[in-house]
Amino acid sequence: KDRYYGTIQRIEISQVKDSEYVIKKNLSYTVVLLPQAIIVLLVSSLIFGAFSIFDISMFTYLLVSCLLVLFAFNSLGMLISLFTDSEATAFLASLVVGLPLLFLSGILFPFEFMPSFVAVFGKLMPLAPAMSAMQSALIYNAPDFSTHLELLAYVMVFNFITIVAKGLKK
Repeated sequence: KDRYYGTIQRIEISQVKDSEYVIKKNLSYTVVLLPQAIIVLLVSSLIFGAFSIFDISMFTYLLVSCLLVLFAFNSLGMLISLFTDSEATAFLASLVVGLPLLFLSGILFPFEFMPSFVAVFGKLMPLAPAMSAMQSALIYNAPDFSTHLELLAYVMVFNFITIVAKGLKK
C-alpha cells in the first residue's frame, strides 16, 4: 500500500535513511501486533492451561519469543514487499514463501518423519527456533534461551538484506 499511495516515493525524497525506515517500520508493526500476542498467551494459559498465568518468568519468555517471531516475519514481509509491485502480488509472494516455511519448520510434520536432507533444510527455517522455544517452555518447562538468539539472528539478517535491497532499488 505504501507504494500505491506514494508513501515510498515521499520517503525516498526525504532525508530518512534506509536503515532507519526499515527498522522503525518493522518495530511499529511489531508493537501493533503486541496486544494480539498477549491475548494468545492469555488464552493459552487461562483457557487451555498451557502454563500458569502467575508464572511471570514463563509468560515473559513466551512473550519475548512471540515478539521475536513477529519481528522476524515483519522483516521478511518488508523484504517481500520490496520486490513486488502491488499488494495482491505481495500477498501471493508471501504465500509462496510462507507455506514452505510452515511445512518445513517441523510444525506440521516432525523432523523425525522427514528425509534427513529435508530435515536439515527445515531446521534452518525461521519458524524452527520459534517452535523449539515454545516446545522447550510449554512441554518441557525448561525455556531454551538459545532459541531467542537464533530468532534475533533471523531478525538481523532479514533487516540487513531489506536495508541493502532497499538501497539498491533506489
